Amino acid sequence: MKRKITHKEAAKILGDLKGSLPRDECQTCECYQGFLVQLGIEASEDIRDLTDPLNVNPFEMHGCLGCDPCPPADAFMESGPGKTTDH
Repeated sequence: MKRKITHKEAAKILGDLKGSLPRDECQTCECYQGFLVQLGIEASEDIRDLTDPLNVNPFEMHGCLGCDPCPPADAFMESGPGKTTDH
C-alpha cells in the first residue's frame, strides 16, 4: 500500500527541497516540476495551495539539467511519494 503524504509533510518537503536546489534554473526543470505533480498525486489532502505557486508555464520548462545529485529525485525517494508501507 502506498504511503500518503499529509499537507503538513508536503509543506516541509517542499521547504526542504527549495533550500537544496543548487541553481535557480532548477525551479523550471522538468525534474522539479514533475516532482510537484507527483507530490500532489501522492498527497492524502489537497496541496495545491503549496504546489500551484511553484508551477511554471510548460513553455518556460526545460529538460533535465543533469544535476548529480538531483534534489527533486532525492526528495522523491526519501520523502515518501512512491514508498510503500508494511501494511
